[in-house]
Amino acid sequence: MHEIEAMYNIHRIDKSNITVIPDYVEKLSDTYSNEKICLPIMTIGRNGEDLLNMAESALYIFEEVICGVNWMKAIRENGIDTYRDFRQLFEAILKPLFCEWEACYVAKSWHVECFLILKTHKIFENQDRANIFFVFTDFSSPVPTSYFNDQCEAFGLPPMPGNLPDAMLWDEARTLLKVVWACQYFPRQERSKKQGDTAMQRGVIMNAMFSRLPQEAKLHNHLANLITHWSEPLESARETISHEPTKPGRMQSQQTIDEEARRELDRALVMQKMKQKKEKKNAKAVDAPNALENSGAQSKDTTVESSNSSQQISNKSEDVPKPSTNEGPVSSTSAISKASSRSSSTSTSEQCSSRILVPEDEEAVEKKTFEDQAKKMVKMQNQIKELKEQMKLLSEENETLKGTIEERKEEDSNKLRKAEKELEKEKEKTASLEQAIKDWKVSLEFMEKNLIEAGEKRDAANEKLRKADEELREQTAKSRELELQLREANKALATMNKEKDIAVERVVREWTERWNVERYQVQLAQNRTEEAESKVRHLMKEKVKLLEKNPQDESNFPAHVATYNKDIRKLRQLLKEKEDLIPHLQKRIQDLSNQPGPFPQTSEDPNSYLERIQNMLEVINRDDSVEEKRVRISRLLTNTDSAETRQISVLEEDLFDASVTMYRDTLNYNIFKVQQTQSIDGCQPIPCYPDLSQRFLDAENKERTKAMFGEGDCAICFEKIEDLEEKRTCPNEICGLKYHANCILKSIETRSLCPYCKTPYFNADDFPVLS
Repeated sequence: MHEIEAMYNIHRIDKSNITVIPDYVEKLSDTYSNEKICLPIMTIGRNGEDLLNMAESALYIFEEVICGVNWMKAIRENGIDTYRDFRQLFEAILKPLFCEWEACYVAKSWHVECFLILKTHKIFENQDRANIFFVFTDFSSPVPTSYFNDQCEAFGLPPMPGNLPDAMLWDEARTLLKVVWACQYFPRQERSKKQGDTAMQRGVIMNAMFSRLPQEAKLHNHLANLITHWSEPLESARETISHEPTKPGRMQSQQTIDEEARRELDRALVMQKMKQKKEKKNAKAVDAPNALENSGAQSKDTTVESSNSSQQISNKSEDVPKPSTNEGPVSSTSAISKASSRSSSTSTSEQCSSRILVPEDEEAVEKKTFEDQAKKMVKMQNQIKELKEQMKLLSEENETLKGTIEERKEEDSNKLRKAEKELEKEKEKTASLEQAIKDWKVSLEFMEKNLIEAGEKRDAANEKLRKADEELREQTAKSRELELQLREANKALATMNKEKDIAVERVVREWTERWNVERYQVQLAQNRTEEAESKVRHLMKEKVKLLEKNPQDESNFPAHVATYNKDIRKLRQLLKEKEDLIPHLQKRIQDLSNQPGPFPQTSEDPNSYLERIQNMLEVINRDDSVEEKRVRISRLLTNTDSAETRQISVLEEDLFDASVTMYRDTLNYNIFKVQQTQSIDGCQPIPCYPDLSQRFLDAENKERTKAMFGEGDCAICFEKIEDLEEKRTCPNEICGLKYHANCILKSIETRSLCPYCKTPYFNADDFPVLS
């Protein structure tokens, strides 16, 4: 497998375009159990689960959550803050996927929790989710573009732009509909600033959508235009509204200025004609009409020139840049309007003067007319100079425009030459690429042959590996059997060690108890002998004193002597018995001293020791379990049918009473000793707390299990233990009860003892109590 992958990498073959059938790869033997079967869309693991890479995982979440929702309606109803909150939540959930998204795989079951978190957001309240599908029975037939636009309108999405193919493939339409939703949810085409941000998520989801487009899709070359059309539709509309009307507006302003200039020129001409007519009618002198005619001709020439110049200015203003065109017509029209206003004012004043004044002196009239005409001529000459200056400016601007136009033509020609050279280079590159493609085809044929040979070698290697795998399985099975045998032997050894330890502890405990009892009895016997000896001595002394006091009273003396002799004989007999018992007890003490006795007591404060012993005495006096144990002994004694069990019960009753009395006597003796000596040196070792013996518990358990459960039943739940079920046995051979593994584990959680014989399941020293 590794050799084949290396060949794919050497020849740059994409594995995602190769469909691998799971049954073909020998059902993935255990040798390659860690390998995965890669399909074009998903990855199938060894256990048959669907694994998605990060891009497919992000697309899967996008399809299930984002697609099918009218986001414009959701924003209108819930507000832009809720939409931004959801965007942050969506980015935060998808962000862990983009840490190492090219190398990781996610199980498909992981997405359920993501869907629950996202779909319960506030923005989805009262929002209907549409189903993304196209009603077509024949999936091979193309989908019309008009039908696609109808579906977009039904889902509240922007339609497709015009000038595109009239139909598309079914898979292509489904993918493009998801692209429209992605453009609506991610309206801005931003650059990624950090790992896993919204821009990266948009790019990865878009690329995952584009990878699903079929190779024969008709809109492959229009994807960039479609994304720009569907992304930020409101901003693009605003830009077109704000930028496009600028040129027509300027053209309209220029036209209005030209029309106003022409109108004022026409008005000036009309006013001058009216003035000439009135002057002809009102003139009475001979020279005045000739002068007026000459001035009228000159004014006509100037007006014609001004009109021609204004027309030239209006025509040339279209080619001049915007600031110059606005200044030229305004200045010309202002000058002409001033001239016309002045001329009209002068004409009206002249009319009034001609109507009111009567020409008394012709010379004065002629002077006035000549002065007026001279003033008018000066004004007209000034206007002509201004117009000439404007014409010069316009000519200079025209020359600059011609220079810029020529420069642009040269730049365009240079660009065309560069483009032609680049086109020739591209043609050469395409020719070289075609030749390379031909070479690649030939090399691919050889590669196919090599792949066939490699496949045959792989089959042979797989056969060898299969045989080696079988041998390895056999060896592993044998090793497992040996491990099981070793475990069983270890368990048996552990149980034997536990039983041995328990037996040793039991023997040590019994010997210590016996040693304590015998020692206590010896000490009591010694005390009694000492008391008897002291009494004998005291009586002898009293006898001597009485004889000394009453030597004359001989009548009572024989009686007193008889009584004293009788007492002395009794005391001597008792003393003799005690003296006979002393060597026997001394020998017994010597034997017990040779045996292992109790552990030596550590040094302790007498007061604390006294308080502890008093508390222990109060505990045993208040303990109700002592009486309960006596009741258990008597109950077993009365309810049993076995003579052996009855004998055990009688013996247990005596031993239990003796242990209780010995325990109390030892505590009382130690209390008295400490109170007298204020020291714990001579105190007796405290025996174990009175409890029932293991022999009695075993007999009680046997009697108890007779009526409750059978031989093959669990001693806790009383149900039958099946052959396939795991079972446990009590470590005590005498008890030997069987339990379900789960039942005894639950029982051990509360108390690590057998519920019947109280045998511990493990050594307390190996597993101490954690406190």
